[in-house]
Amino acid sequence: MGPADRPDAGDRHAGRGGWPGGGRGILLLSFLKARLILGRFLHLATAPGWLVAFTVPIAIWLLLIGGAYVLVIR
Repeated sequence: MGPADRPDAGDRHAGRGGWPGGGRGILLLSFLKARLILGRFLHLATAPGWLVAFTVPIAIWLLLIGGAYVLVIR
């Protein structure tokens, strides 16, 4: 049985492991963690508009990272 005869020969990602949506889960967790740190530790939740001003660029950056993952890895 050669490499081309394997049942998953056409699947580039066979045997990689991980959980479904793992990359999205990590990005979501990092966004929530950043929002929690900015809001509670730096007290930006009490200043009107500052929490949103900091978390929107972080969200855009994490979306770009996720998009790059989809384009490059998959």
